[in-house]
Amino acid sequence: MLTFENGLEEFGRKSTKETVEILFAGDFCPTTAESQKFIQDGESGKMLSGIKDFLDDCDLSVIQFETPLTDKGTPIPKSGPNLKSPPNCVDFLKKGRFDVALLANNHIGDVGTGPVMETIDILRRNGIKTVGAGKDIETAEQPLVIRKNGIRIAIMNVAENEFGGADVNKPGANPLNPTRNISQIIELSRRFDLVIVTVHGGNETNPFPTPRMVDTYRAFADAGAAAVISAHTHCPEGIEIWHGKPIIYSLGNFYFPYPGKKYTPGEFWWKGYMLMLKFDKRKAYSLKIIPTSFGPDESRIVPFTGKSRDKFFSYLSEISEKIKDRREIKCIFDACSAQRAYARIGALKKYLSDWPADNDPEKIKALLDDPAKFRQLLVLKNLLNCETHHEMLANLFRLLEDGKLESSEGQIQKYVEYRNADLGF
Repeated sequence: MLTFENGLEEFGRKSTKETVEILFAGDFCPTTAESQKFIQDGESGKMLSGIKDFLDDCDLSVIQFETPLTDKGTPIPKSGPNLKSPPNCVDFLKKGRFDVALLANNHIGDVGTGPVMETIDILRRNGIKTVGAGKDIETAEQPLVIRKNGIRIAIMNVAENEFGGADVNKPGANPLNPTRNISQIIELSRRFDLVIVTVHGGNETNPFPTPRMVDTYRAFADAGAAAVISAHTHCPEGIEIWHGKPIIYSLGNFYFPYPGKKYTPGEFWWKGYMLMLKFDKRKAYSLKIIPTSFGPDESRIVPFTGKSRDKFFSYLSEISEKIKDRREIKCIFDACSAQRAYARIGALKKYLSDWPADNDPEKIKALLDDPAKFRQLLVLKNLLNCETHHEMLANLFRLLEDGKLESSEGQIQKYVEYRNADLGF
């Protein structure tokens, strides 16, 4: 059982003299006027002062960078919000001395393809390496290769298929494609000492990975990934050591103020954890958990201390233990599917209600030309195309088919309790 006593977990022994310590931070997206003003006023150093020692005490630091940097661009048609941040918000990464920005996510393309390339250019000009996005799909899927302390490292970055993905001759994010990803991991593991796979995906606000995520991330590890690290869910998820390889199912938010969202102490949106992984030339052998919060006023990121820190480790240990039991993960996923069942079914009916029954081309064209109705169709597209949404929708219909929707609803309270754990912070 992973206990994370004092935030540490040793799961192997160093086997080579060469070692490297890599820090991973979760979702970063300063979208509120207040958060952007702090950064633009030169307050980044103060915002990061509470965790500076952790940022300095590593050989390499990696952050999930979930925003285009631009003053330009037009919001693309999509479901969900279109986000962006001013170009000078790059100062936050510079003050934090972050080395690598992960760009494969569902917001990098929110305001068009031009800002994708603008963001890459801004980051690189400021000394920050990027991975997970590019001028086309061939470029976007290229790993970031780094040599550190005599260790050759390849970092892969992929995102579930929502919006803003790269394609042939289209800039964007590197889309998740497990079959292709596994082939790439196998090939890279022959050429490099370490292959680290980073993923953007999962069921938002669910502190447990879905069965598909568990199977996919374990397959990545078995294919040769030394570690698999995920983000996107806006809440921390558990950790497992699979065949000696650490799998981190979600780091949660690192710094993601959101317009109109008020601070609530019991809500995980404002909390996450940084991860420090130690590697030798062959594998990861140790990890350190650093829980943090950016509430209530968005002015700084602070580490948990005292009883709150201990409670976080206990909580993380408990949710991590459940990942071992496939039946438990499936039961929780059924409850999550059931909780959102009627909204999902209603969405299907709503989004298809305007589609012409006779499939008349002129009526279809008029429908697609209507921005509001076209956006509804894109919500439907996301339900079917994004791996997490598709998995939940398919599972919902399985529950209906098997007559298990009502019994799964009975498990919802257990699921809700984990979503709103009181950590005293």
